[in-house]
This record gives sequence, C-alpha cells and structure tokens, in this order.
Amino acid sequence: ELKRARAARGLPERLLGCGVVMPGPFDFEGTMTVGSTALPGWTGRDVTALMSAALATSVTVENDATAAAVGEHLYGLGRNLRHFCLVYFGLGLGLGLMLGGEPFRGAHGNAGELGHIPAVPNGPPCVCGREGCLERHVSPSALQETLRQAGVTQVDAASIAGLHAEGHPAIAGWIAEAGPLLAPVLAMLE
Repeated sequence: ELKRARAARGLPERLLGCGVVMPGPFDFEGTMTVGSTALPGWTGRDVTALMSAALATSVTVENDATAAAVGEHLYGLGRNLRHFCLVYFGLGLGLGLMLGGEPFRGAHGNAGELGHIPAVPNGPPCVCGREGCLERHVSPSALQETLRQAGVTQVDAASIAGLHAEGHPAIAGWIAEAGPLLAPVLAMLE
C-alpha cells in the first residue's frame, strides 16, 4: 500500500524522510506556525503531522533562517566557521545561528526571531501583539509595502532590483529608514 501511495505522489520508493522549511516564528517544537510571517492557511496547524501523513514518511520542519545557516555552514562561506550568525531576509526578518558547528534553535525553534524586536516606539502594530517591530520596517515585506504606498504595482524581486538600479526615491527612503533601525541589532550580534 505504501509503494502505491508513494508512486501516486511521484515519490521514490526509498524515501527516508523529508525536510520542510517554513518561516517562523513557531509555536512549539517547530511544528506550528504563528505570526505575521507565517504562510497563509498554516497558522495553528501541526505541519509535521500533516506533511508526514501526506508524504507517508517522517518529516522535519525547520525555521527558514536556521535552514539557511545550516546550508551556509555545509556549502557556503560558513563551512570553515564553527560560530556565526546569518541575517535572513525571507518573508520577514530572521536570524540563523550556528554555535559550535550546530544550529541553535532555542527552546521552541525561535532563536533568532529578531524581526519581532520592538524597534520603533508607538510604531505600526505587528500581529505578534507588539508595536513597531523591526520586521515591520526592515524586511522584504516592509519594502514591498513602502513601494505600494508610493504607487509601485510591481513589487517582485526583479522589479525592485530595477527600481533600485534606477535610484527610485521610495527605495532610497526605505533604506534611509531601515538602515539605522537594523544597524544597532547587527552591532549587538557582532
């Protein structure tokens, strides 16, 4: 029965497991997503159980920033480093931590969720319940929001790169706001 299920899903017969990368923050054990960066429709869902059932194999869920740090440690500039931080601009703003050559996840897989550090007093509300979180100002979604407010309708990566190359004032303004907010966090990490 398992062979037929895997064949129907186009999975190899000898699938040993599956890794799933998702944006955090996680509710617990890396299995339930919460917060503004969570993928729509997954909030409060047990991702590990759902994916395991769908794929008929064991599934490990990892925070996207942590997974990026592991990849950098295995194949990138971090291969010769035992300790480093990787600032991750994904759906939000995260941080992958490698300590002693191992990923550091924290108690609930949320170590490095620096996007939810309050950065602007009385700033815009965040779905995490705080106001003025760093992610609301310094993240790809914050840049996209800034561009939409400036009347830009194409906010995909290629369009943003083109606007940046042209020196678009909304991007320059966003950088001028985001840089001073991110700088003290980077200094603290250093």
